[in-house]
Amino acid sequence: FSSQTGFAYASFLMGEVNTANLYLPLVSPGLRVWYSAFYFQDDWKLRPNFTINLGFRWDIPGPIKEVNGKVSGMDQTAPNPDAGGIPGALVFLDKGQSFQDPYYWCLAPRIGFAWNPSEKVVVRGGYGISYSPPIANGWDMDLHQGFNGRTDVRRSEALFPEGPVLNWDEGLPPYDIDDYPNLDPSQLNGSTINYLDAHSLRMPYSQNWHLGVQYELPWDTVLEANYIGTKGTRLEDGLFDGASNQMP
Repeated sequence: FSSQTGFAYASFLMGEVNTANLYLPLVSPGLRVWYSAFYFQDDWKLRPNFTINLGFRWDIPGPIKEVNGKVSGMDQTAPNPDAGGIPGALVFLDKGQSFQDPYYWCLAPRIGFAWNPSEKVVVRGGYGISYSPPIANGWDMDLHQGFNGRTDVRRSEALFPEGPVLNWDEGLPPYDIDDYPNLDPSQLNGSTINYLDAHSLRMPYSQNWHLGVQYELPWDTVLEANYIGTKGTRLEDGLFDGASNQMP
């Protein structure tokens, strides 16, 4: 024990247990995501000294689903029966449902040009939008709470504060497979709960633009000047990973 009495190694030799738990992975999740993207781009030489480039990409990230409907997570609007009915409870989705809403507006146009006003001068410019792919869509997120189980032996179950919760020769208490899935919406009250935002398929994107001039000097030398700009929108930052009310 780490308190003021006892010797932890002696307790270990005697098999006296401080806390214990056993994770019961009863579900092998089959998460599925569909993703579609369409793309077009080409160059047109409108004049001998002027070429334009036009392109367009349309990304359609699909919501994450589980093939057997074994998905759970927090619903911020669902009443919690063991908390006086205030909003916020664990909910369970049916097969084919998802916490995420589809998003169809990842539209990314691109335009560019090259102009040769004189023999030794070239002017180039362009603008484009690029969306981030949903590579972290539900990654490493437990969306199956209530379907998997745990057997926990907590400190509060000891007979007295410095006493063991059990001796390991006794083994962990048995669990009843009939208790799963546990569909109680209040089972995670007072503990952590996973939440997948309905609007989380609105991917981050960046706008990029540039304008440049090249001038041919003698001795196979080129003088070049460029203006380059970029602007990010909805960019992700791990520092605020779990914050629901982030500053812009």
